[in-house]
Amino acid sequence: MASTRRWIVPSVLLVISAILVSNLRSSGKSTNHVFQTELELPLANQEESRKLTVEGDDECKNKLSLHQMCLDMIAFSSPPGSPSYNKMQNVLGKAKSYKVHLAGKGIYESNEANIRAMLEGYGLPASTPDDPPETVLHVQSDFTFCADCHTIPRIFVQSEQLATIGHKIMKKNLKPCHDQELCVIWEYSDFQYHWMKERKMQDSVVLLPIMHQSRLGEADNMHSLTNRSIDVVFFGDMSRKRRKPLIKSFNDELSNVRAEQTKSTKRMKKSYEDSKVCLITHGYHTGAAGETHRLSEFGRFGCIPILETWSDELFLEPYRKCADVVFADYDNLLNATKAVLNGINSSDDKNLSKRVNWWRTGVKWELVLTTAMTTAPS
Repeated sequence: MASTRRWIVPSVLLVISAILVSNLRSSGKSTNHVFQTELELPLANQEESRKLTVEGDDECKNKLSLHQMCLDMIAFSSPPGSPSYNKMQNVLGKAKSYKVHLAGKGIYESNEANIRAMLEGYGLPASTPDDPPETVLHVQSDFTFCADCHTIPRIFVQSEQLATIGHKIMKKNLKPCHDQELCVIWEYSDFQYHWMKERKMQDSVVLLPIMHQSRLGEADNMHSLTNRSIDVVFFGDMSRKRRKPLIKSFNDELSNVRAEQTKSTKRMKKSYEDSKVCLITHGYHTGAAGETHRLSEFGRFGCIPILETWSDELFLEPYRKCADVVFADYDNLLNATKAVLNGINSSDDKNLSKRVNWWRTGVKWELVLTTAMTTAPS
């Protein structure tokens, strides 16, 4: 049988599914499995579809822009008047200043910059030692969350893969935050939003692409794909059971594969600049939220992203049409990569420019909260 992979639904089906979601939400029914409709297309057809996405430039600047996707995510989880909207508004309303402490360096430094831009755009300045503690909004992560700080307004940035360690985070952070009036959860994945919804915590959860980051900055040299020396690059954690056979199969069939774990941002940046394909897989098992921190990191370098299929079901169209993301199941990642590599030619430069500009335009973080939080407290 010819090899096929799962392909994300076209826009007309997304519209139909969105209507179904709206109807289900208004009726109080679960929306977890609404977006299961998918097409099975041969890889050759998928490659042709990817090449045609350049025609959607206007869409990518408007309704499929990263900024609009961010607003759509908030509107999905927290429309005006909803419990999570009101809770976030209450938390923000109690604050006169803010303090961000996510812990660690690396991607969190870029995440913190985005969060600061959001809060300052909303009118909150950075805190000073003289500010009354109960007026300082604390933005915390799994590493810094204070479960006993009931009187202090807090935002818990949920940055982890709940499919792997969800029950630990649930007990330690998510449940305490949900149970407290002055704490709201920021979540990056609709798959994980539904995970929390199944546990009756959706009234405290706001969806937004908070794991997007750009710590590597811009490319120093933007090479055309045909002039790049590395076929595929992969930086990321994987279990030994998943990593060993996958990397072996890539090395056996492709001429130049760079798959390693490194903390050197200089090496990462140079590798992304020189790679035709950038690969992302799930760390431990199929069925996990999208690794948007990694995708957003290399997006500005122009390589074609090939990603192990996400369990996220919403907000995929912008990634597919504007970032040229190719989704494939774990067992078909090599076939998808070979198909993309075989289809690369000089005409891809226009697509490269489109997807790089899409990432560069990004989210206007300073406008997010002022745009999304538009109604008076209920």
